[in-house]
Amino acid sequence: MKIMNKKSWAPAGILALIALLGVCGAWKAARRDTPQAADPSLAYAKYMKTAGGVAAEMFLPGYWIGNSPLPMDSVLMSPERIRSFNAANKNALTTESGSTMALTDIGDAISGAFVREMTRAVYRPKPSETVYLNGALVTEEYWADLDRRLHLNGIPKTVPVRFGYAVFWTTLQAYPTRDVVGEKDDLLFDKMVRSNCRPCQPLAVVHESADGGWYYVFTDSYGGWIEKKHVALCKSREEWLRRMEPKHCLVVTGSELCLGDDPYCEELSGARFPMGTALPLVRSDEAPESVRSRIGFGCYAVKIPLRGGDGWIRDEYALVPASADVCVGRLEFTAANVLRQMFKLLGRRYGWGGDGHANDCSGILRDVFSCFGVVLPRTSAQQAEARGAAAVDLSGLTDGARLDMLKKTRAGSLLFFPGHAMLYLGTVRGKPYVISAVSSFSEDGQTLLAANTVTVNSLTETYRKDGGSWLSHLTTLIRFDEEAPI
Repeated sequence: MKIMNKKSWAPAGILALIALLGVCGAWKAARRDTPQAADPSLAYAKYMKTAGGVAAEMFLPGYWIGNSPLPMDSVLMSPERIRSFNAANKNALTTESGSTMALTDIGDAISGAFVREMTRAVYRPKPSETVYLNGALVTEEYWADLDRRLHLNGIPKTVPVRFGYAVFWTTLQAYPTRDVVGEKDDLLFDKMVRSNCRPCQPLAVVHESADGGWYYVFTDSYGGWIEKKHVALCKSREEWLRRMEPKHCLVVTGSELCLGDDPYCEELSGARFPMGTALPLVRSDEAPESVRSRIGFGCYAVKIPLRGGDGWIRDEYALVPASADVCVGRLEFTAANVLRQMFKLLGRRYGWGGDGHANDCSGILRDVFSCFGVVLPRTSAQQAEARGAAAVDLSGLTDGARLDMLKKTRAGSLLFFPGHAMLYLGTVRGKPYVISAVSSFSEDGQTLLAANTVTVNSLTETYRKDGGSWLSHLTTLIRFDEEAPI
């Protein structure tokens, strides 16, 4: 190889630079002659509906990240801090009489009185409510039949507990039924739904329905009925606990992960996993050479728990494309990442309690924050009282004082009023904005709009059914940082 001295190198270098500039110029010219993608905000403005006061570019997370007066890329909580936060907010099952029990505190046996009280705390319409099933008024005979299905007289004084995992994305029901009960002609608000249940979610099985087709289970914060076919049982409590925290995991960071068709495994063919699901990840040198006639080039190998023919848990390997929106391990907990994750759910359907492979206001926040390993409580009321985050009481402030507080608040913080949870985005020209899963709101203070979607709206130009603005109803602000007392 010939080595040039400075004198011989200079002309050659200049010629190379001129040639490179020429190539760049030609490339730019070609770009000018090639149709370019339109500004996304223009596409939104032309084809997508926005709430009052919302500009099209506000549908992009980069808009809020770039315009934030506060740093968005600093770490809000370290992994160690997140573990402390989760421990401080360990969700507990609570009966109407006030008895509480955390899921991981449940042993091999549990009080039958506790199980009975949880099981019979079912949905019943208020006297002022009129509910329908398949277009017909629900009768007392219908409720009596559901009560028989609960099989309450089959609960012993001491209940032996079985432990398992959910194997499909489903919901926990108030009764052992998939009947949709609600207002007439409204199929999006099923009053039988209690809470969502994601694949790989740990469950404690404490009871069975009268027909033997359903389990009554406890999750981290709720009790409810789930079809047996959706549950895989562990051989022991020790195995159940061991599976809760896989050494390595692949986290779903897209709105959802959908596996491709698999003619060799019907259970995994087209299986869906919501945002935040952590799948046990297998090292490439430990994964099988072939997974059902596929060599996993360009794929992650994961283990997915399924229900065997005998009801016991079995692991099935699956391949997840590297092109999927997933992450090895948890995402870094920054405000910018929180916004990026939340906006991946923009426009998705509102789903009460997780119904319809969707989620409600508090559930969607649980999905987003689980990408960082943060376990938020289940309901908006519980989230507003979370320990280990800086909470600000907004209930006694004027609207002007609330606005001043929000102007000093980092985007990605949580806002609450009774019955609703939101993610704060920022203030633009004196107007504060949020993104949330919302069932309905008003833009004139009178007419309620059935939005049923995840959307961006202004707190000052959106109203509740009593005519007051969302801003005037704010009660709590939650900020995440390393300094808040646990």
